[in-house]
Amino acid sequence: MPIDKIIGMCQDIRMELSVIVKLRDIQLARGLTDTKMAKQLGCSRQLYQMTRTGKIPLGNKILKGISSVFPELQQDVIYFLSSDDKKLSDTAKYPPRQPSEPQGRGLKRFCGGLLGRIKKRLAL
Repeated sequence: MPIDKIIGMCQDIRMELSVIVKLRDIQLARGLTDTKMAKQLGCSRQLYQMTRTGKIPLGNKILKGISSVFPELQQDVIYFLSSDDKKLSDTAKYPPRQPSEPQGRGLKRFCGGLLGRIKKRLAL
């Protein structure tokens, strides 16, 4: 991977963290819970928490909320968005998830036993 690309990726991460850290500072200064903060931003608590903890990147919904609710962060949002056009896309809101582990025979036996008990009760 070319060094220029690596440096660009590091700068992108630093800008995103800057916006998130400033947002978190505002939340702490105002004494808001994650639920109240998410409500102000116009998103779900889960989306806000995953963004705040870095599990997913900043998305359109949160950036729109930041711009409208916190005018003091508008300059940061503009700088974040203007640095690179590849950051946001409506089709890639979340990173790909790992496939869930296949369930073993224990679950199969449990479901079989549960169905057997249900059939017995229905027969009574």
